Amino acid sequence: MKNFPADFIKDIFKILMFPGKSLAVKMDKSFASFLEKMEKEIKSGDRQLLFHKYFILAEYIVMFATGFFLGYHSYATRIIIVLLLLLPILALIDTCASKRIYRKLSWNPKYLTSLLWCYDMIYYFIIGSLIATLTRG
Repeated sequence: MKNFPADFIKDIFKILMFPGKSLAVKMDKSFASFLEKMEKEIKSGDRQLLFHKYFILAEYIVMFATGFFLGYHSYATRIIIVLLLLLPILALIDTCASKRIYRKLSWNPKYLTSLLWCYDMIYYFIIGSLIATLTRG
């Protein structure tokens, strides 16, 4: 039997923190296999892919921290609107920038997948700003 409060909180946290990744994997099966291939290459010692993975993690941390800071100072709403308006352009930039690193693993990035990942970054910003707004009091 599930431990109701602990498992429920854990499931909610997973949904809140990783929506874009799960959407991108569900929408693009080749992307899911690419992620598996990337993890295998990292485990075999590929430093360039490991750096790329850490860079992506840093992007998430920066978006969350920036959202938290701007949410605390009541600027987040305007920035969220701008980020959502720029989402198609950010996804196009991500698609073009990702081609070099992904070519190594024989995967061609798709615009829809990049759009979902960019949405995920904005989502982290929104979560950070909501937490800051609620804790500001």
